[in-house]
Amino acid sequence: MIDPAGVIQGPLGDYITSLLVCRSCQRSLANGVRPPESLANYRWIGAVPPQLQGLTWIEELLIARSHLAGHIVRLQNRNATSYFGLKGHVILLPQAPTKLLDILPLPPSSLPDIVRVVWVGRPVRNFDVLRDHFSVRTRKVYDALVWLIQNDEDYKDVTIDRSLFERWPPVWVADDLLNFAGGLPLENGSDEENTRMGVATEDVDTLEINGDLPFTASGIVDVNGVSQPSQLNSLQQISLWKSDKVINVLTGNKILNESNLPSYFTSAFPTLFPWGTGKHIDDRRLQDPKTRLDLKKWIQLLLRNSSRYYFLAPRSALTCIRRFQGHSGFVVLCYDLLRRGHSLRKSNLITSRDTWATTGPLLRSLTDGRLEAAARQAAQHKPITDSAVTKLLAMVNSIGSTDPGSAERKSHLLARLKAATVYFGLPQIFITLNPADTISPLALFYAGERIDVKAFHPRLYTAGERLKTMLDNPLAVVEYFRNTIDTIIETMLKGGMFGELIHYHGPIEYQGRGTPHAHLVVHIPCMHNTDHFSSGSKGGGPHSPFEKRPRIIPLFATGC
Repeated sequence: MIDPAGVIQGPLGDYITSLLVCRSCQRSLANGVRPPESLANYRWIGAVPPQLQGLTWIEELLIARSHLAGHIVRLQNRNATSYFGLKGHVILLPQAPTKLLDILPLPPSSLPDIVRVVWVGRPVRNFDVLRDHFSVRTRKVYDALVWLIQNDEDYKDVTIDRSLFERWPPVWVADDLLNFAGGLPLENGSDEENTRMGVATEDVDTLEINGDLPFTASGIVDVNGVSQPSQLNSLQQISLWKSDKVINVLTGNKILNESNLPSYFTSAFPTLFPWGTGKHIDDRRLQDPKTRLDLKKWIQLLLRNSSRYYFLAPRSALTCIRRFQGHSGFVVLCYDLLRRGHSLRKSNLITSRDTWATTGPLLRSLTDGRLEAAARQAAQHKPITDSAVTKLLAMVNSIGSTDPGSAERKSHLLARLKAATVYFGLPQIFITLNPADTISPLALFYAGERIDVKAFHPRLYTAGERLKTMLDNPLAVVEYFRNTIDTIIETMLKGGMFGELIHYHGPIEYQGRGTPHAHLVVHIPCMHNTDHFSSGSKGGGPHSPFEKRPRIIPLFATGC
């Protein structure tokens, strides 16, 4: 079994001239083993039929048998060619992921249990403006559901609620979502607006900008709590767990679990797995240890190799999207599952040690008063004297220091940055890299647009079209950003643009609109730091510090 894209036929299509096979599959075939990454390893997914193409995000929710990810839709009445992220607002989405739905479609009254709409600013109650975002085509939903029951192995036992379709008009707007929308009023001069104000223009030689670009005063604000001890934040979070401000999920009901349910993904994303095949768990795949695939590898193969293009509008400038990479719900769910699995494995490793027999009772003896006393000691930069608290913090740090995005991971990277400053001295160069994904034609290429990068004209794609392309392909922004940063590091920094590179450190941050950017500190040889060198070379003698430390230490962190 091979993908049709890997088959090269003759000029008349009457014979096959060659087959394209990746190197990994070639090595497995040479050893007489079925390649674990191949489609023949029960990974065939199939093309998306016309009945499932072009479904809106609401229409997909109506025909899905399970809903594993909540959705927050931010609406704001503004005219802009950039997108903003949503932060600072937490919304609880009550769900009951205990079983798969057998009667479809989902009633519209159940949509608020999965989706929450947030108005920012003055709400716009004109539903005609929102029709494209919250509209449902009854015939489209019905045809998609009929096709799934006839062809998808996970939908064989599904019953269609025909009475619900009879009550629906041909096209209707999900009023239940808009009626339950929450509001976030913004007044002139509010903090929310001020944080997003600034001067931004693609061309400085415009009529709106006269003279030099205006400068605004700025100061150092400790938004990440850098000046506070890292242990203080952990103690504050642990205190919240023991208070009434945290919602604990009880495991009284057996919820859907990806570790033992083969249809966990295929039932939740019918547009991604239209035939119900290619599941992450397959007993036939488990029979041979050489063909097994863990969850992380299965996800990587889908995002890298199975995100084929399919066309939506043949004559439109924006014609195609990537199937798996362009599905934000699938990407977010996979990321959360991998993070949760990492934390569970680390926790199980700690509790399975022989020392847990004495450590467990010690941790259970902790009280709110002891945690508060330890927090006061940490706030005063004093050592924590309670042995139970120090043991707990050590375990939390052991789990979180390798967990992308966690507070412990950020604290760990900050400690490495401080250590590099002590060891190498103050950095000579500070660089901020913002690849500007909505402007670069390369970002469109990563998003699936078949453009000629070498002969590209910006006017072929308006700002609105670029923005829509980036929103439809969230991982394209990440892929374009990472490759751009890696190219800059390999060619400019390591290539010697600023001189001989000694060390660099660059964490990745996310802007208010949700896109990544990087800050890099670079250490290079300079005149006031000659005690680290001998005659400007790295090996000036037997006592040279370069004999005991690497020449380049890559600490480019992702996901933090």
